[in-house]
Amino acid sequence: MKPLLLYFLTVCSLLSCELAAQTPTPAFPTAEGFGKWATGGRGGQVVEVTRLDDDELGNLEGSLRWALKQHSGQPLTIVFRTSGTIDLNGHDLRSKRSNLTIAGQTAPGDGICIKGGNVNLGGSYNVIVRFLRMRVGLRNGTDFIPGASLSLENGGNFIIDHCSFSWSAEENTGFYDNTHSTVQWCIASEGLYNAGHGKGARSYGSVWGGRKATYHHNLLAHNVSRSPRFGTSTKNDRHMLVDYVNNVNYNYGRQNACYGGENELGAAGSVHINLVNNYYKPGPAYPGERRSNLVRASYEVGAQHHYFSHWHLSGNYIEGEANASINEDNYLGLEIEEYVEHLPSTTIDSLKVDHIAVEEPVSTQTAHEAYAQVLEQVGAFPRDSVDRRLIEEVRTGTAVASSSFNAYRVTGIIDKPSDAGGYPVLHTYHVVNDTDHDGIADYWERANGLDATDAEDRNRRSTEGYTYLEVYLNGLAGEYLDGFVYPLIDTVVTNSPTPFHDPALHISAYLDQSGHRMVVKSQARVQTITLFDELGRRVKHVTAPALTSVNLMDVPSGWYVVQFETDTHSIQRMRLVK
Repeated sequence: MKPLLLYFLTVCSLLSCELAAQTPTPAFPTAEGFGKWATGGRGGQVVEVTRLDDDELGNLEGSLRWALKQHSGQPLTIVFRTSGTIDLNGHDLRSKRSNLTIAGQTAPGDGICIKGGNVNLGGSYNVIVRFLRMRVGLRNGTDFIPGASLSLENGGNFIIDHCSFSWSAEENTGFYDNTHSTVQWCIASEGLYNAGHGKGARSYGSVWGGRKATYHHNLLAHNVSRSPRFGTSTKNDRHMLVDYVNNVNYNYGRQNACYGGENELGAAGSVHINLVNNYYKPGPAYPGERRSNLVRASYEVGAQHHYFSHWHLSGNYIEGEANASINEDNYLGLEIEEYVEHLPSTTIDSLKVDHIAVEEPVSTQTAHEAYAQVLEQVGAFPRDSVDRRLIEEVRTGTAVASSSFNAYRVTGIIDKPSDAGGYPVLHTYHVVNDTDHDGIADYWERANGLDATDAEDRNRRSTEGYTYLEVYLNGLAGEYLDGFVYPLIDTVVTNSPTPFHDPALHISAYLDQSGHRMVVKSQARVQTITLFDELGRRVKHVTAPALTSVNLMDVPSGWYVVQFETDTHSIQRMRLVK
């Protein structure tokens, strides 16, 4: 019987492995929407960006442009060994590169910003981009640069996560004529207004379309228009389906700053747009006492006009007494004047649909819940001074930046980056060792049973289907898998008693009477708090512009090391017994 039993167990094990192999693995644990199944550079090669300078031909070894040219035809993951700003000097960075992961979370220190040119990944498929800032700006601080901060058209199966886009003289981002895509937890802000564009003043947020496209938990702020501009049905986006959920729109400059969705193809095409549980907050550029609309349904004059776009609106909220009726009935915020102008018989019911089926729905909160969550988590981390200022302005309903050349004064609508303080210096610190240059820090490899001199073990697979390289990269983003150790970065933990007080940093922390909330008091701004268990595994990771408490209800009783990091990158640790 034993041989038979062994054979049976072996067959079952093989079947289990085969079923596991057939189960798709998301791009990363928090990926959602139509682009969540992108695999990027999974299982492929790794290239390190070690320098910030750039040349138009991409011949500088270690530069980002050079990295994108390596290992042609193979899956590729790009990691960063430096932080700082990459200046493209007016030369757009164009790369038609499929099966690609750009892991901005690997930058040691303040992170990466790309300026001075458009990053264009047009024609690329199966792409993952995370934790980057792209702020085009002006050449030499004065001259117009065409194009979006990031554009990806005529591609598909991609996800853009936790990126910050701003200061483009065109729209900040352009994603359309694609299939199966997600843009999540990103910022599109401060499009440049009077910046030398040949068509005149702009300040545009983004153009977002696509066949099966998800846009969720993003922040659009300080844009006059295209906030966003939805795409249209075209020969490439013949049947457009956009799921626009839990986004925050602040300080737009027009009543109809959000618009689009034309059905250009008529009977040959279709447009379906979900507008669900989004939060609109008027600001100084268009005050809340004036009526806003949720969206203007645009009409294509040359189309077969008896075919309408289809809109589903529910759960959206606009601040301001003038918008109370729209909050009661969202369809009162669907502007259809363009349709009525050409088709006088058009009514809201002509475009309204009660439900639009979405194959890859996202985790959805109420508009108010999403507003709070977006402000806590959106954008590239660690946040630079640009995003910290922006988030504070959204919270307080203010705008500090002032325009140089036009009538928008102290409203958040700007003409050039220097109007908003310019580019902050991004420092490099917490540099890790990676002996075999496989993208994984040596300390993490040692803690998880890998060989820090063997680059091939990066592609070993977890039971969830991720490579060990991906498990490490996801851990840097605060996404942890059971069975892996996420240790402190090559440092010795110094224990301190609880309650804890550090007179040098002026930080004190203690558990409240419930024993489930840690209260933090500090003269410095604490922006990151991480808890590690006795094995060095991260059990909780919280980031915010200024942390004053952390909910530990989900943390079991036990012994922990708590790490505090301030806005000046000072780090202090304490011993906590819960």
